[in-house]
Amino acid sequence: MKDNIVFVLDVDGTLTDGKMYYTEQGKWMKAFGCDDWDALKEVNKFAELCFVTGDKKGFEIVRTRIEKEMNFNLYLVSHKPKERWDWIENKFPNRPIIFMGDGVFDWYSLSKCDYGITTNDALDHVKVKADFITIRSGGNRAVAEACVNIMEKFFEQTTEGLGL
Repeated sequence: MKDNIVFVLDVDGTLTDGKMYYTEQGKWMKAFGCDDWDALKEVNKFAELCFVTGDKKGFEIVRTRIEKEMNFNLYLVSHKPKERWDWIENKFPNRPIIFMGDGVFDWYSLSKCDYGITTNDALDHVKVKADFITIRSGGNRAVAEACVNIMEKFFEQTTEGLGL
């Protein structure tokens, strides 16, 4: 049975490198890192996963990865700090929330959640609000690293036991 904990990830900049690739026709692709999906499957045995993005133009790109390939729901949620946190809090009332984000406005959710994670390449004002900062950058196994941290800290699982 899953614990009561929810792990909310802002996809862009954590699961991706945060870059947006354009052609003359518009936004074309995003780069996702490897290993993150395997680690997320392990965390999902213990916690509910929630994926959010504020990128309207890139939503379908991210949706292909999150919903069609990983079989999780993706939510388009405002990137505005208070609006995003209000959405998270209303979606998961009275539940412990782990939040992972790296964006310029993610400092707010990091300061409000029960446990905040950001990437090494986040801005300094975002990093100071995090409880854990990955060594790796977004899109480069940062989410896998965060998952190992979560499994050890909250669920007393070692990396050897996870096969990670």
